[in-house]
Amino acid sequence: MFSYQINEVTQLRLLEYRYDQELYDLIDHNRDNLREWLSWVDGMRSAQDTKSFIGRTRKLG
Repeated sequence: MFSYQINEVTQLRLLEYRYDQELYDLIDHNRDNLREWLSWVDGMRSAQDTKSFIGRTRKLG
């Protein structure tokens, strides 16, 4: 798994299926703020939607 440490508290990692629930929770918690900038936010209604998104992005690489 690729990761890059930016500073003590920030790290970049590739999306993996095991992060589906955690990512969904972040999106859901910040939905109102994200909606202004990201058109796909309203399409994320479950961790399964997030898992599908992860799969699609991994196929692009």
